[in-house]
Amino acid sequence: MHTLESFNHLLNQSGTRVALTNPERDVTWHELRLSIEAWRMAFAARPEATWALYCLDTGVFLAALLGAWQAGKHVYLPSDALPATVASLHEYDVAFAGDFALSQLSAADIQLCAPTLTAQHIAPTVRTFFFTSGSTGKPCPIAKTMRQLLTEVQVLQQQFGAQLATHPVYASVSHQHFYGFIFRLLLPLIGRCAISNRLLNYPENLLALPHAPYTLISSPAFLSRASADSDWSDLPRPQVVFSAGGILKTADSAQIGALWDCAPIEIYGSTETGAVAYRQADVLFAPLPTVQVSVDEAQQLCVRSDYLDVDEPMFITSDLARIDSCGKFALRGRTDRLVKIEEKRISLTQIEALLQNHELIDDAQITVLESARTTLGAVLCLNAAGATRLASIGRRALIDEFKLPLKNTIERIAIPKRWRFVAQMPLNSQGKLEQKTLLQLLNAPEICTLPQIVSQIIDEACAQLDLVIPVDLQYFQGHFAEQAILPGVVQIEWAQRYSQLFFGAQLPDAPLTIELKKLKFKKIISPAAQVRLQLTLNNQKVDFSYTSDLGTHASGTLIWSDA
Repeated sequence: MHTLESFNHLLNQSGTRVALTNPERDVTWHELRLSIEAWRMAFAARPEATWALYCLDTGVFLAALLGAWQAGKHVYLPSDALPATVASLHEYDVAFAGDFALSQLSAADIQLCAPTLTAQHIAPTVRTFFFTSGSTGKPCPIAKTMRQLLTEVQVLQQQFGAQLATHPVYASVSHQHFYGFIFRLLLPLIGRCAISNRLLNYPENLLALPHAPYTLISSPAFLSRASADSDWSDLPRPQVVFSAGGILKTADSAQIGALWDCAPIEIYGSTETGAVAYRQADVLFAPLPTVQVSVDEAQQLCVRSDYLDVDEPMFITSDLARIDSCGKFALRGRTDRLVKIEEKRISLTQIEALLQNHELIDDAQITVLESARTTLGAVLCLNAAGATRLASIGRRALIDEFKLPLKNTIERIAIPKRWRFVAQMPLNSQGKLEQKTLLQLLNAPEICTLPQIVSQIIDEACAQLDLVIPVDLQYFQGHFAEQAILPGVVQIEWAQRYSQLFFGAQLPDAPLTIELKKLKFKKIISPAAQVRLQLTLNNQKVDFSYTSDLGTHASGTLIWSDA
């Protein structure tokens, strides 16, 4: 049984057993213990009782966490170190350790002076806080006691220990998130499995693993990308694969099972509940040992387990479910505005609130777009200043402005991929905005009249723009049927537009005429082409050229006249 006493006994063992496996050099358990002790001494020398810990390196994170626990510190584990996250952590009166920009303790501060190793113990009062989005969209800390963590690990090892054996554990999920924390760290730690420091960002990273049995802790997004590539003849195949954080599509599960000869084990649960149930090549989830499930009058799944809070032994989820006569259940959707995208819990309410705080936006609505990949779409109602800004800088530049404050606050995958601007939100006769109306707006083709600027170099008399020509550009329609090409008149209009944008202060305010000289069209510009627009100012003349790897496409001179 994995009590705190047995866990402390495990941590005080030493030896040459591999604790961390790395491409460069494996780390033995004795070496890891030295790192833990160094972190413990560093934490113990500090007066702060509560710390926020964030480390990209899994080995550093594990040593720091165990050292903090042994020093009697409570630990908050944010999912990232973005500025907005750091600002929100101050609410909990924490000190910072690890990779934060202003950490009071970092790996560079830890003195590995080979201290004498003595038995250390983690107190039962130590708590660890994991973050999850509440109904308001604001990340909320969920406290876990050592009893809760170790009881959950005991249940998981009871169910999956034989399959895990002592194989090394590799992962495509972060140890900062609760699923990764339990399955990538605590479960292998107690099972005496070597833990990989290496995060597998892409399926191709699997090709570099040793040809030996291993466990893969993964996600539906990672497995979906892996199943899309059927050429895995040289892949070191995992012995067991876990997937959690979202629902793995049936087709992806079957494809992975066929490619790797082991169907993924899907784990259903949440930060609040811990692991609740599992399934393998099945549509129904089976509750884990000691876990009891039921549904309430609203058909919401209710969970009881030994590792829930003792004061609140039942948790009502936001998942709708149907339970069969054998106690297994199928999920039937969610009741709130939290969605899962690539295993990240995303709050639509939070994104809407961030956009509505922008000075150019009156209202914002966010919805989920389902296609080959799950993404988000944004419908924005601009105010008068926003409409003026749109006309001034164009659609793409304005969208980039709206994305900027989101990048410091939310996950990259939560930034909307499709944007639509409306004069007013399309409400029905009851004054409500219907989901189908939002989808109609977002799925309708946008009117695209400008190229995408990939990069730009601007000075007083010269502008160099690297452009991608959109395939859905309005001007390609009917020009021509056999092969779409960019009309010359559009190339001239773009040259004029960007000349006025970048050199406007040096050109007449209200030109009566713009004369064209030396105009030449040499090569066509096709959809999806990548071209460079070069603009050079000389008094009231601008020389322009469109070039690419194919050579010069067009060139000419624009002459402004105020007479």
